[in-house]
Amino acid sequence: MKKKFYKAIYLFNAPIIYWRGLKYYQKKEWKKAEKYFQLAVTRKPDHAYSNFKLGMCFFKQKMWDQAYNYISIAVNLAPEMPLWKVQLRQSAAQLQVKKRRKSVKRNSENQISTPEELKKVTGISANEVAEQILIELLEKEPENPTIYAELALIQSKQAKLWQAVDSWTEAINRKSDNAMYFYQYGIVLEKLGHYARASEAYKTSLNLNPPNKILADLFFRLGFVNKHQGHDNILNIELADEAYTKAIQADKKLKSKDFGIGVFYEERRDWQQAAIAYENQIGKTIKEAELFYRIGFAYDRNYEWELAEINYQKALSITERPEWRFRLGLVLEKQKKFIQATKNYEKAAIERKQYTPYWFYRCAYTLEQQGLYERASKMYLKLRKDPSLITKASHSSVNDLILALNIKHNYDTTSAHSWFELGSSYELIQNWEKSEYAYSQAIARSNELVSLWYYRLGFVQIAQGKYLQACESLRSYRVMQRPHGVNEDILSKDISYAEVATYNEYYNILNIKEQTVLYESFSGQGMSCNPLALFLYLFNHNEYKNWTHIWVINDTSNIPEEYRKYDNVIFIRRGSDSYLRYLATTKILINNSNFPPYFIRKPEQKFLSTWHGTPFKTLGRDMEGRFFEHKNLTRNIFQSTHLLSPNAHTSKILYERHDIKEIYTGRLIESGYPRIDMTLSLAKEEKIELREKLGVLNNEKLVFYAPTWRGIHGDIEFDYEKLQSDLNKLSKLEGAKVVFRGHSLLQEALSKINLGITVVPDELDTNKILSVTDILITDYSSVLFDYLPTLKPLVLYMYDIKEYTEERGLYFSENELPGEKCYNINELVKTLTYLLENNITSVSFEDSKVAQFAPHDDGNVSEKVINALFLDDYTDLKVINDIPENKKSLLIYGGPFMGNGITTSVINLISNIDRSKYTVTLVIDPGSIEKEAGRLRQFEKLPKDINVVARVGRMNMDLEERYIHGLNNQHYELQSSVARGILQDSWEKEYQRIFGNAKFDSLIQFEGYNRFWSGVFTSIQNKKSSIYMHNSMEEEYRLKYPYLKSMFYYCSLANKVISVSELTMELNKDKLADKFGILSSKFDYSDNLQQPEKIRKLADEPLLLDDEIYFKTPGKVFLTIGRLSIEKDHAKLINSFAKLIKYYPDSKLLIIGDGSLKYALTQQIKELKLDNNVYLLGLRTNPFPLLKNADCFILPSNHEGQPMTLFEAMILGKMIIATDIVGSRSALEGRSGYLVENSVDGLLKGMSDFLEGKLSLITFDINEYQEQAINRFYNVI
Repeated sequence: MKKKFYKAIYLFNAPIIYWRGLKYYQKKEWKKAEKYFQLAVTRKPDHAYSNFKLGMCFFKQKMWDQAYNYISIAVNLAPEMPLWKVQLRQSAAQLQVKKRRKSVKRNSENQISTPEELKKVTGISANEVAEQILIELLEKEPENPTIYAELALIQSKQAKLWQAVDSWTEAINRKSDNAMYFYQYGIVLEKLGHYARASEAYKTSLNLNPPNKILADLFFRLGFVNKHQGHDNILNIELADEAYTKAIQADKKLKSKDFGIGVFYEERRDWQQAAIAYENQIGKTIKEAELFYRIGFAYDRNYEWELAEINYQKALSITERPEWRFRLGLVLEKQKKFIQATKNYEKAAIERKQYTPYWFYRCAYTLEQQGLYERASKMYLKLRKDPSLITKASHSSVNDLILALNIKHNYDTTSAHSWFELGSSYELIQNWEKSEYAYSQAIARSNELVSLWYYRLGFVQIAQGKYLQACESLRSYRVMQRPHGVNEDILSKDISYAEVATYNEYYNILNIKEQTVLYESFSGQGMSCNPLALFLYLFNHNEYKNWTHIWVINDTSNIPEEYRKYDNVIFIRRGSDSYLRYLATTKILINNSNFPPYFIRKPEQKFLSTWHGTPFKTLGRDMEGRFFEHKNLTRNIFQSTHLLSPNAHTSKILYERHDIKEIYTGRLIESGYPRIDMTLSLAKEEKIELREKLGVLNNEKLVFYAPTWRGIHGDIEFDYEKLQSDLNKLSKLEGAKVVFRGHSLLQEALSKINLGITVVPDELDTNKILSVTDILITDYSSVLFDYLPTLKPLVLYMYDIKEYTEERGLYFSENELPGEKCYNINELVKTLTYLLENNITSVSFEDSKVAQFAPHDDGNVSEKVINALFLDDYTDLKVINDIPENKKSLLIYGGPFMGNGITTSVINLISNIDRSKYTVTLVIDPGSIEKEAGRLRQFEKLPKDINVVARVGRMNMDLEERYIHGLNNQHYELQSSVARGILQDSWEKEYQRIFGNAKFDSLIQFEGYNRFWSGVFTSIQNKKSSIYMHNSMEEEYRLKYPYLKSMFYYCSLANKVISVSELTMELNKDKLADKFGILSSKFDYSDNLQQPEKIRKLADEPLLLDDEIYFKTPGKVFLTIGRLSIEKDHAKLINSFAKLIKYYPDSKLLIIGDGSLKYALTQQIKELKLDNNVYLLGLRTNPFPLLKNADCFILPSNHEGQPMTLFEAMILGKMIIATDIVGSRSALEGRSGYLVENSVDGLLKGMSDFLEGKLSLITFDINEYQEQAINRFYNVI
């Protein structure tokens, strides 16, 4: 709190010029803001905020020296502002990168001799930054093999495998005697499945005397790529066996001399091959018992429980080891063989010399699964060596302590520790029943999981013969209760994951507790708003007296005194262990904001999302600021069963601007707001007491000033000098008591200053204050709508409405709102004086616009909402459901919106779908889009009338699911059906987490490469799922992306596998169906859609001035558009063009696009001396003016699905030359353009024929194509 106070004080002392700078800073006009902050610093050098904001202006402009300088000054002036130190560290890091870049360049000139030395010099964790540095180095030192080698390593870390192959090739071409180069080169080739080439690389490395530390692994890898089938090899078992023998001879750490080559497979977690190799070793080692154990463990980790069981038993039949027996117990438990599991767990736990509580836990757990609760509960007691109660209290003093604690609990029940102390005291005198109650109360109120407390509760329950309840208590001794067999260290290392994993465990193991309700208001700030109003109704009505109320309160000092004394009112901290438990077990959930991203509503739960006000300021998609800031609110709405709205305007904003239109399946209740009941129906006695607390005299009018907060996303920014001046003038109003409520930072600062006004204490509820308010002053706050039903005077003080509207956005102009409007302090004082002097105490129903903004608020909203939520009684309530009966709902994933054909294709598709027949929702990963301006520009091309759901949070994975995903990400397949089942269940849970019960009929993974969304979409059994293929996917898999192997598994689960042309479909079916188990009947096609009118309109825009030069000189202009990627093969086109200009030297080639091959292509152009003929133009937001002005479009690709650029060229009536590949043939055949042999000479002939006038232009009917394509899409999906 002290930190917040300091922040407010610093801002109070800001020079006026600071606020002008802040205006431009919020608009992200860094240069303009810099000017004003520079002036502010000049006028007041010791003002921390001015220095910080000036530093941040430089930070945003990547001027790291200046940024570091001013942020450093700010931190020194205000050391209690910890977040500033984050930007300071980032500035320092960027300066270090800058220095390292210079250092690397200097060292490269001195011929760095090893990759390790270069890595030591760079020392950069951000691989992309490191890659860029190395590429810059290559521009100066293109013959330095060390730089190529380091670049290859960096590319491998980023899974850019095919680029790494090219970089290693360049390194080896320049230094062919380095064993490590060939070793690393082979590893990349092996990952790509190019085993023949990998084998040659490994053999070359061995011939170059590699270091001993890699020798065993090198021989193993040589054996592996000859033993197993890749894309390009013929098996050579003899060579493989020879290499394996040498690997074992070289091994010094894996015990391969005892257990054979299987240890190498185990090391890389290739469990299936490890088991096979170990089985081949049977009878060849004297350590046969451990060999059988290793076989069992391999099957265990491969989730083949029965085979693991057999081999564990074989191992134990030879040698008895408690650790092996425990593992046998685990695989038996996983098979639900609980009787055998119990025997093995118990034997292992008893015979192990080291006391291992968890082994007794598993034994007890399996007993409980058999219904043997007495035995189980007593086995659970062995979690501790000594089950007796340890206490310092004596029997003589215990009764006094019990009396004191009970007296305390008569007025304050909130301390979990005092309840535990009471439970211990009762246990000491063997009053088991009261001890049980006290322990239960302690656990219910504890924010942390205290194992001892559950243990003591279980103990006293056993003493009463309550064995079933004791099992439940003692089982909760630990968080992770289910058997998993995975190391739990990650739970202590990754706190964020631990929170998600804990909630996930509780979600799966804990049952819903009837007659419980959880309330959360503003993420746990206090008891307020709609949740408070609903709580008060329930709490004060006898029919709900047996319900338990759980309030989320982060700061215990915010708990009102009047509710501390009740046993059935519990207060917990957000994010605590108890919070996670209650989220997973509470019957009714009420929140006016958002639960965390990991929350998933159980089917038995009801969740009411109330939000917290009629939107005056823009919300959701209309909100300026961070990209899809509302993503977790949308996700929470999908989880909710009921959504509350006070009026038609709010309903519209919730539906249309939060991306739930026509897909939300819960009940939107347009009911008014429960919190307004506290304004309209507050008891007379409470009103009198409230006015006294606020210091209002009998002859005074209460003037309540409640402005909205200024700032974006939690960063408060306010003109404090003006506020002080305004409040000082308002305090002089005669016959009035002015009270103020603003942002908590404002309140704390103002409460320290004598301004003649009253700052409302935090514990007083705003809506209750409204009930005793005579005149309300506000601006853009939703409090104005709450006040309307009182029919009392309202004054809107909008001194900055123009600036606020520009910066934050408003839904209403001042003329659309009720109340008096004032635009400066003099007008405000004059208006208030008039109202006070003329004793104007009310306004008409019409003038208050109650019918528009508060039509349902009659003081009884809480009762109606409770009846709907608890009793399904919707009497006198307006319930809205906007899901149309005659429309299908499509959910589409379209990728990260890179500047490529897939992005163009998905934008075109969505633009063409008939909205009268289909509701369209796009799901995105916002982080992958917002990080790059080019992707944001592509995203902005989408139609505005669709829902866009932005994923938020991480997957809810338990330890076992995390392990399974790790295996799948490593090997791109899972051999065990059990493991695959776990994988699919985790994907289904992720779908539920993101979308809840949103209504979708068809799930379309349009992008076709992303495994995550393919897994999510194909996990849902009752919805049709489709995965698109935009290319020859077998070639993509073989040449670039080994991970596509797992994509093909998801294709086998999908209902449809859709290629973007008929020929591409036939190719994909032929190459993939049998090989990857995809039913041939699933393959289908749907041609890409276009936007011809939009393309023509964009093409009519003028050329950029820098581009005009290409068309002012003699010679024909060829143009190609495409990502600089291996399959586009621009290198082939450039080589062909080098031949062409020997005969046509004025010809030019323009290449539009960007990508990983930019550097290589730049070097190629230089080497071929084509700088005046071939131009790399990079990405263009609008490439069509260039295409329109070019003479011929050329596409040199090696494989494509159905190239969008060919259709764009056809729409603009351009001559087209393309390599004769399936994708291009499917686009051009029977339409337009010329296909040439896919070679340098083939392209040369096509370009020469064009220049010699041998090719004629052919056009086609784009409208007919469009109609056929969209109808095909409707039929397929």
